[in-house]
Amino acid sequence: MDGSLMKQNNLYFSVTMHRARRIYITILFSLLAFAITFGQRTELDSLHYMLEHADTDLEQIDVLLALSRTHMLGEPPMGKGMDYAEQALEIAERIADKAQIVNASLFITMMKRNLAINNQGDFAKIRQMALESGDPNAIAFSSYLWVEEELYASQEGIDILVDIIETYGDQLTKKNYGNVLKSLGWQYELTGQFELAEQTNLKAIQIFRTMDDDPDIIPYLGRPSAQVIDGGHSNLIQTLIYNGQLYAAISRYDDAIASGSEAYERGSKSKKSDQAWTGMRYADILTSAGRYNEAIDLYIQSVKLYRELDEPAWIASALINLGSTYRDVGDIDQALIRYEEAYEYVKDLPNDRAHLLRLFADLYERMGDNDKAIEAYIAADSLYQVLDNDVLRTECQFGIAAAEQRQGYSERAIDRIKSQLPLLEEVKDKDRLYTGYERLAEVYVETDQLDDALYYAQLCLDLSKEDTLDHQRLKVAHLQLSDIYEKQEALDLALYHHKMYRYHDDRHFLDFSVKSLKAEQVRQNVFDYQKEKEQAEQIATILSRQNKIYLIVAGLLAALLAVGTYLFLQLRRTRAQLSAQNLELQELNHTKDRFFGIIAHDLRSPIIALESVDEQMSYFMAKGKSEKVAQLSTMVGRTARRLNSLLDNLLNWALIQTGNIPYRPARYPLIDSTSETIALLQNNAAVKGVRLLAEVPEELQVYADERAVQTILRNLLSNAIKFCAEGDQVSVRAEQIDKNVQLIIADTGQGMSQDQIDRIYSIDKQSHKGTAGEKGTGLGLILVRDLVRLNKGQINIHSKLGEGTTVSISLPSDQI
Repeated sequence: MDGSLMKQNNLYFSVTMHRARRIYITILFSLLAFAITFGQRTELDSLHYMLEHADTDLEQIDVLLALSRTHMLGEPPMGKGMDYAEQALEIAERIADKAQIVNASLFITMMKRNLAINNQGDFAKIRQMALESGDPNAIAFSSYLWVEEELYASQEGIDILVDIIETYGDQLTKKNYGNVLKSLGWQYELTGQFELAEQTNLKAIQIFRTMDDDPDIIPYLGRPSAQVIDGGHSNLIQTLIYNGQLYAAISRYDDAIASGSEAYERGSKSKKSDQAWTGMRYADILTSAGRYNEAIDLYIQSVKLYRELDEPAWIASALINLGSTYRDVGDIDQALIRYEEAYEYVKDLPNDRAHLLRLFADLYERMGDNDKAIEAYIAADSLYQVLDNDVLRTECQFGIAAAEQRQGYSERAIDRIKSQLPLLEEVKDKDRLYTGYERLAEVYVETDQLDDALYYAQLCLDLSKEDTLDHQRLKVAHLQLSDIYEKQEALDLALYHHKMYRYHDDRHFLDFSVKSLKAEQVRQNVFDYQKEKEQAEQIATILSRQNKIYLIVAGLLAALLAVGTYLFLQLRRTRAQLSAQNLELQELNHTKDRFFGIIAHDLRSPIIALESVDEQMSYFMAKGKSEKVAQLSTMVGRTARRLNSLLDNLLNWALIQTGNIPYRPARYPLIDSTSETIALLQNNAAVKGVRLLAEVPEELQVYADERAVQTILRNLLSNAIKFCAEGDQVSVRAEQIDKNVQLIIADTGQGMSQDQIDRIYSIDKQSHKGTAGEKGTGLGLILVRDLVRLNKGQINIHSKLGEGTTVSISLPSDQI
């Protein structure tokens, strides 16, 4: 009795310590997971920070599409991605930028696909818009999406993508080049060109590996696109998975697992959505390799992660794959449970519901319930008809035909199968064609129509020979032919095909045996899991009286969790700013280099011009050549004024960059600054024969720094005069609009091209000479933009070559 009591007490103590340790580890793990989760949000936070500080329409479009992409790739809620893409499209249409209209439209169409909104044909229409825009990256982006979404296993798709690489390859961003290659690799795989598929995938992977260290600088942004803020991570893991699936399809399982495991390892170090997606896709690869136990664990993990992310479509996808794996190992009950659970998530998503209905039909066939199988196939077929997906309708029609055959309606089954073949032959879908030929051969054998059976069995063999790695198909085709020839008493041919059947059967048996053993291990593991669960419940019952102790431990660790939460929140904010500012550093480096170049060249040139003026003046005075002395003094005055203007601009710009420029806003009449500036520049205009007009009401007042407004006006009027010729005019007018003053400087000079307008605020642009050969620094308009922002205003520039330029500035009329 005492021994039994001691044994019970030892068990009680052991279990208590085990339970306490598990709670401690669980809470610590939760703390770590919480920290990682908040760390992963820095990408989204960085994009919001960038959006708040986007200065131009093109920058806003870039960041909005980056936000759309982030939500599309798994950051909840997915529907938010549609909102950002629509905002980007609105801006693109307002500024009439065709390439950006294409980009935003593509994001909207991709979001429609993810949200199961019918978008059939949209990609083709957008690609036509891209071709009309002539922009290489828009053409590449729209083309590879069109090929992926709307061209199925098509040589036309391959030709289009190859042509894009040959025509635009050196003009594409790494992201677009890599995605074109990724789509091309998939097309090669679908058409059975596996060697080309592998080569193309590996090229894409290599490009995506370099994107983080060497991103493209987008000219109109002056920095990398915000759409590659992840350094090509998402593109890389996606292509690694696709290449792993390719290797699995051709039975190179070691290579498949290596590629899939790298993708999963990278995804696990990233955000939850990446971990869930790569885990699910890696599990697909493991299933192909017969490693069912590992695959089931990964599917269960993906379901859990997608539940935490609250993504119904992805939860359903993981559950469906899990159910299909149970089906493959013979556990029909578990498969049915998972499918039914998935159905609750996809019942409002037509495409996913149709796919799941086909899987239900397959299970009913295995269970011998033909009526339910036909009912499920018909329901799926109706959905595919609404979705305009004729290729997947063939799956449903084949399924119905198989059930009709089992029920004895052979002629009806033959007609149904034959009706699907023209489409499959047109799109060159080898997998589904094989299924159709094989089933026709079976029905014809069953009805003793041996010549027809022989014809379709031979077609099966011909298709199978195109993929010599698929021993199962070769085996079935040879067996069908052997049986048919035997019935026709062509014994030599029957013997030949039977020998070939045995050869491929042996090869297939080896693969099947390995998979069967692993499937049995999975079933055993499920049984062991149930046993362990029952034991765990017994232990939990014994330990129920220890809850108070565990609550105290949990309370202490919760306090630690709260402290950790605060620290990681602070870290997240800091990392968000650093990530966004890192993209700006490259632009600042360009700015620094250009700034030193301006100082070296534009300061040195006028000083050199003045260097020997004193000697020349002395010489001409001694010679009595007063007219030469007068010319030199005019040149000295002009050079001094240019130097003064240059120094003034450089000083103001440098003060703005360092945040030290004096800013003393006040409410004063705008006519004061306008009159003073026009008087200063009237002589410059008169020398060039340019009319200088002003129309500024005396009562109009602005709330701004007067010195800054004078600098703005001086630079804009000087610039307008610089690019005008004799007979042109420059006008200044202003008017009150709501709570702002609209100041407009317009000229009838030579104007600018669209490319010049796009680069007008770039410090590394080339400064253009005026109509009389006047030189500039390239800083004037940059300084104007920064001073307008400093004074809480906005600036817009409109220009056309040969038609002049209009600069519109909006400044507050009262204190904001």
